[in-house]
Amino acid sequence: MNTRRQDTKHHHCELPDEPDDIVKTFIDTGIFVDARRKLKRFLMISPKHPLTRFYVKSLRMLKNEEKSHLIRHYNMIHPLSMFAFIYRVYMSVILGLTYFVWPIAGPYWSARAMNDVFCITHFSFVVFIILTFFTGYYDTDSNFVVLSPKRVAKKYLKTYFIFDVLSCAPFVTRVLIYKGIWSMNNFYARSVRWSLPMVTYSRYFYFLETFNYFRLYMGLNSYIYLALKTVIIFISIIFILNVLVYFTVKEIPGYDVKSAYESTLSTVEILFLVSHGFHFTHNVIDRIIPCFLIIIGFIIHLMVFVFAMQFWYKFYSCENKQRTVYDAVEAFMAYKVLPIEKRQRVFLYLNFKYQRHYYKESTIRKITSEALRREILIKVSKESTQKVNLFHKLPESILEKLRANIICEIYLPGDVIIKAGMTGRCMFFILAGTVVVKTPEGKEVCFLRDGSHFGEIALVVNIARVANVVAVSPCEVFRLNRKHFLEVVKNYPVMLKEIHKLALERIAHSLTVPIDEVDHRSRSIETVVERQEQVQDLSV
Repeated sequence: MNTRRQDTKHHHCELPDEPDDIVKTFIDTGIFVDARRKLKRFLMISPKHPLTRFYVKSLRMLKNEEKSHLIRHYNMIHPLSMFAFIYRVYMSVILGLTYFVWPIAGPYWSARAMNDVFCITHFSFVVFIILTFFTGYYDTDSNFVVLSPKRVAKKYLKTYFIFDVLSCAPFVTRVLIYKGIWSMNNFYARSVRWSLPMVTYSRYFYFLETFNYFRLYMGLNSYIYLALKTVIIFISIIFILNVLVYFTVKEIPGYDVKSAYESTLSTVEILFLVSHGFHFTHNVIDRIIPCFLIIIGFIIHLMVFVFAMQFWYKFYSCENKQRTVYDAVEAFMAYKVLPIEKRQRVFLYLNFKYQRHYYKESTIRKITSEALRREILIKVSKESTQKVNLFHKLPESILEKLRANIICEIYLPGDVIIKAGMTGRCMFFILAGTVVVKTPEGKEVCFLRDGSHFGEIALVVNIARVANVVAVSPCEVFRLNRKHFLEVVKNYPVMLKEIHKLALERIAHSLTVPIDEVDHRSRSIETVVERQEQVQDLSV
């Protein structure tokens, strides 16, 4: 069986591990096995997707997401798959064709030419509607992926389904006009023909969001993206207004309709507040349209100013603060003449802890209450503490007190979390990352990943550590000290005694430490238990 050797730039694994490709266990027989496996991987969550790094923090979380997808929703398409990303980019290109080509070509091209060019857009919308029912969605607010077919269909039907169906309607109207069923002399036919393509602008935020995903995928600078996004928005506004003005004035009886080029030039001049246009008729609409465009142009100027200020603020506020942190750290390390390896580890720590979004912990502590911080800590560490066998008999009230005393720590690759021979006085829960357990001679025993724990025996038994635990990747762990554990559990001597007995039984099965030595070293815990029992007897 093929096994994964977890090779990173920090560690070379020497142990066999779980299968690297879980798809092989689900697709192992039949024809075209390799092609079916590649297709399935293409539809599953991918580390290359620009949002995957925000959704999963470690390899273990990625594997769990793959298993959940294959077991529970095998026929669904994962929203963080490369297929979903590529087709999203393709649909954004189709939308861009509608947003930027249709307003220019509409006044000049015939219905047949428009139908020939834009038939692919309507076919793409039909395929897009079908695929949306089979593609999950990523909820960025809750950081959760939904793959349930019922929930996906319900959300789509409540949001964009009607708009996407109407986006396919222009193809039908053009065919009806081309076949002569509808006449361009009919006012309603002309109105439907030029108004239905505007429905595609309901997906405009989808288009801009995809542009941001593509920026993350390509690694483009955020300020370049912001500048391009601003230009795209303003060009879209100008194009929409140009089409609305041109086809509106064409329907006004007795109005002197100029050419499409002159109409576009006049609209742009009014929007940029450099002219009042070329319309000099005595129609009321001839006064209303320039006034309307002047107001819109004034709003556009304000929006340009707001976007410029936003760009300026982001550059000299958020990014500048982050850059200041980097510069300060770099200057400090240069002053201390630290080697390159140490500097890289410092920046690795900063990137892992803050994820390039810096914040002041002291400020957060000031604006949040102690009870709220304790509640957050209890919520985050709840799943980890439930997996400890020694805690199974403890009631939830005691577990919450233990979680409130947990301390968060970060270790970098190569950091020794537990050293063999040292007296254990705490246990650890892995929130994110991978550690390796080694014998004192350096032989690898096993790997522990997200959700695992180690060192729990040290909470109740005063015994030396029998193995080294070293971080393989950047790790975020929770530490529970023996002192805090005993302070919480000391009022429950019966439970403490049972936990102590269970810990001794677990050590007795180990060949590393003799049981006599364990009993000798654990007398301090037994003394605490006996004293608590005596105190309770006297109080009774």
